[in-house]
Amino acid sequence: MHASRMERPELTDTQPEIFASSQPLLHIITWIRKALATVMQAICLVTGFSTAITLMLGVVYRYILQSSLAWSAELPSILFPWFVMSGATLAAITKQHLGIDYFVAKLKGGLRHWVSLGIHVLLVVVLTGVAVISLDMLEILSRQMTPVLYWPRSWAFAGVPIGLFALAMAVLTEAAAILFKLPMEKRTNKGD
Repeated sequence: MHASRMERPELTDTQPEIFASSQPLLHIITWIRKALATVMQAICLVTGFSTAITLMLGVVYRYILQSSLAWSAELPSILFPWFVMSGATLAAITKQHLGIDYFVAKLKGGLRHWVSLGIHVLLVVVLTGVAVISLDMLEILSRQMTPVLYWPRSWAFAGVPIGLFALAMAVLTEAAAILFKLPMEKRTNKGD
């Protein structure tokens, strides 16, 4: 039996009504994070395995069958942005990404809360801004085709804005949890 993944914070005299009224928001945030994690995990697994299988087939064809698969070099380059962006989003959701919180951790109480919230809001703005700007690249890349598979190059690059929007959504849910002082778990993947 596993203990509940979400632990209730210790309630002070001023918090019980805040925590009780934020339960629906906590459920919404948890649902969004789980849905995002499920989608990103599926994309990461499919693109990762597809890349590995494609590269392995390329090696088998080249060194065992003395032939070549022309598309075996092209397909992994199309899948790679999807793999990276889904992995980055998944790492952010499960809190397994690199982070330096040394200075924020040194801050006291309310100041730590507001600085952390400010950092998360800034991240949402930057991630969303870069995602919106990267959408312009999709139009340009949609007119360029890959040489062997003859797929639009936008298929590969589409992983970038989609991944940035997903990452912004993950950071936004974390910001909402910080703002309303919701009991978010340290990691969503505890090796179950």
